[in-house]
Amino acid sequence: IGTFGGGINIFDTQTEKFKRLSSKSIFPYGKDSDLIKTVYVDHDGELWVGTETTGLFKYDFKTNKLVEFKLFHENTNIHSVYHDSKGRIWIATFGGGLYRYNKKTKELRLYQKEFNCSDCISSPVIYSINEDNEKNIWVTTFRGGLNRYFEDNDNFVAFTERNGIPSNYVKGFLPDSAGNLWLTTNKGLAKFNPATLSVKVYDERDGLPSSDFLSGAIYKDANGIFYFGTVNGFVMFNP
Repeated sequence: IGTFGGGINIFDTQTEKFKRLSSKSIFPYGKDSDLIKTVYVDHDGELWVGTETTGLFKYDFKTNKLVEFKLFHENTNIHSVYHDSKGRIWIATFGGGLYRYNKKTKELRLYQKEFNCSDCISSPVIYSINEDNEKNIWVTTFRGGLNRYFEDNDNFVAFTERNGIPSNYVKGFLPDSAGNLWLTTNKGLAKFNPATLSVKVYDERDGLPSSDFLSGAIYKDANGIFYFGTVNGFVMFNP
């Protein structure tokens, strides 16, 4: 469990107690951080740890140490990590763009917002990466709306307030069984249909405790129930 200020904690499901790991004992020298933004286990069982101040790390289960995963820029602020259906690792950063890492070839690719580039990613601040039911990659951003990645052209198309999304601050999303993407923003919950581009927005008038959702506070359980965290509690519902 990653905490913001309390480092990494391990929860023992048998004793139901927490154990805090000393940052200095598990991080490489000079790279320790208690500001943990994400802890992610990929499809291969590898554990990734992203920090706000010292970058990205992988956990070595043999040594019980974190090993630095070097990006193009040192000490990058990591928001989240995602392992897609094609085996690639996507790394969302705060201000440093979006990384794609091929685990087989070891190739590291950086996507950045560029001036006067209509098919580049629309923001340097990336909240999250996820796939829809058709295995298309979508990226949520700060001020840049929702971006879809197109594999054939290696480019992005942004969907923003101009397309009916309530805010360009899109924190995350989950796909439902009908193909809709449920977007969390700072101005409500939006049901977005990528096929028709229709958008329906829900807010406090529909029973939400708040229209301001939190990044990273998103989960779908085994029964298909959605959970979204807001600044005033969390929402759970069956879409």
